[in-house]
Amino acid sequence: MPHQTQRILIALDGSGQGLKAAEYAANIIKPETSDITLFLVESPLPESLWDNKSEETNIFESPIANGWWEEQLEANRKSLETARKTFLESGFPDTSVHIKIAPRETGIARDIIKESKKGYDMVVAGRVGHSIHTGSTLGNCARKMVSALTHTTLVVVGGQPDNSSVLIGFDASKGSKKCLHMAEQVITRRVERVHLCYVSRSLNIMSGAVDPFESSLGVPQMVEQEHQVGQRNRMLPILKSAEEQLLQCGFPKAAVASMIMKSYLSRSEGLVTEAQDRGYGTIMVGRRGHSIVEEFFLGRVGEKLVQLAEDRAVWIVH
Repeated sequence: MPHQTQRILIALDGSGQGLKAAEYAANIIKPETSDITLFLVESPLPESLWDNKSEETNIFESPIANGWWEEQLEANRKSLETARKTFLESGFPDTSVHIKIAPRETGIARDIIKESKKGYDMVVAGRVGHSIHTGSTLGNCARKMVSALTHTTLVVVGGQPDNSSVLIGFDASKGSKKCLHMAEQVITRRVERVHLCYVSRSLNIMSGAVDPFESSLGVPQMVEQEHQVGQRNRMLPILKSAEEQLLQCGFPKAAVASMIMKSYLSRSEGLVTEAQDRGYGTIMVGRRGHSIVEEFFLGRVGEKLVQLAEDRAVWIVH
């Protein structure tokens, strides 16, 4: 049965991180079933000057605006052509890579979010852009998209992540099962590792490291051990079934595996620790959990992951 074509929006801003995000996407997304739109919101002014716009002043006639506009036009078009060339060199057909430029209307992030609602299955963006503030690790545009893009999958790319290894946060919830479907539909079969990771959270309120029993304020050791054994016994067959699903959709047997991490209170910290220790360039989580309450907190897992995984790609799957 042929796979449905995935419409993917690559949000660019002419920055170096935007081009790295495009390069990452070009190397991890399947060319044969993807339709790529390279999208750039073009502003006639630096974002900071919009703060000074009022009905009484015409900032478009300012000396700063005059030279900046022409220089920015040239830089934007070079950036878009560079990104397009990257996709073509990665095997994407010429007819499936499109360039779309839109004039700024209400703001860069809001305009990207508006465009994303036009039937796209995924949005890819860099975690920082031109306007990143000194000392910050997450740009305002990426932060707004993490909060607002609840209708589609969002991929936030930091640094220049390895595109050959994927870590899927899996807990058998509806959201994590959607991660399996997204991997099947979008990720190239050339990846060397696509591993499932279940973070078995501890009952011990003082835990978060490997050994949850260092503090005398935690739950009794026997209770915690029984909890962890119960979680492991419940998840092992579920993880094996998920592995089989990945194998059936074409991932090599050598690439597929699963693991259980225990003694963490925070799922996001557990996943980031595993990614850092074992060199996964991609972390994938679902936005929705088992219930309405858990869905609320799992949404925060995605946000926290983006904050923590500075040099990796984080997929928040819808």
